[in-house]
Amino acid sequence: MKTVMLINSSQTQPAIIELPEYSYLTIDGDKAIHFLQGQLTCDVNALTTEQALIGAYLNVQGRVITTLRIFHHEHQLLLQVPRDLIELVYNKLNRVALLSRVKIQIQNDIKTIGFFGGNISEKLQSYFTSTPTLPMQAIFYRGLTLLRVAKHEQFILIGLHPAITDFTKHISLPHANYEYWLSGLIMEKIVEINAKTSEQFTPHEIDLPAHNAVSFTKGCYVGQEIVARMQYLGKLKQHLQLLHWQSPPSCQILDKLFNQEQKSVGQIASIVKIDNMQYALAVLRDDHVNALLFTEKNEQLRSINN
Repeated sequence: MKTVMLINSSQTQPAIIELPEYSYLTIDGDKAIHFLQGQLTCDVNALTTEQALIGAYLNVQGRVITTLRIFHHEHQLLLQVPRDLIELVYNKLNRVALLSRVKIQIQNDIKTIGFFGGNISEKLQSYFTSTPTLPMQAIFYRGLTLLRVAKHEQFILIGLHPAITDFTKHISLPHANYEYWLSGLIMEKIVEINAKTSEQFTPHEIDLPAHNAVSFTKGCYVGQEIVARMQYLGKLKQHLQLLHWQSPPSCQILDKLFNQEQKSVGQIASIVKIDNMQYALAVLRDDHVNALLFTEKNEQLRSINN
């Protein structure tokens, strides 16, 4: 099958993307940081007004219920969660928060837009005095939080509708869809868990430690024993791999991948189609990284590790 190299972000068109796929929880109370430290995989004590965090919320079996981002916005502590998981995460966290003098609320008045492609920071600097230069760095300006989510130039902007509206009057960019945004995350091997993939993968399988989303030095959190056992005692025989191919064949999220003997050797954790190309992140057995792969319909792919 013909394969091509994944597009480079510097060669893509700068664009603005509406992101209603994200929702927010506010965490209030004197014990808010302490509370989250005992719930999430990341070291919440490392959070500052300029440094956001990526993390995950696990079930007791150590599987990822949701990935999330944590950051300060004005005087609020926000969790960014996929919209289709917000009610589930709220209900689970709130049951524990009621015993911890912490108040959790769903915030429906916060809007998110994304920026990706080319040298997008130059465009943003026409409004902001500077832009974050490292992943998960954040700046706050005129009621808006600008957060860099990847090593390449990919940003999210968070704020109330009036502040977002004022910003959009000062910048002119073409609009793109969510698939364009997702392609940037896939380039960086960032898996965002949603309702379809919730509780399907472990943090190691979707490479969360590589993004500093898991702390192995802090105290206990939900699912911590399973994660620590895998880190120190286990030998992970499958890892997250970047695949891309010309479509057809076409795959979907959670599709399994098979070897020539039709034995399952992997599963797709994130996927997007751009024009006639499919880009995917798959949890793939190490001994099949450069092997022939087949879809559930017995159509041939070839894995490429970038």
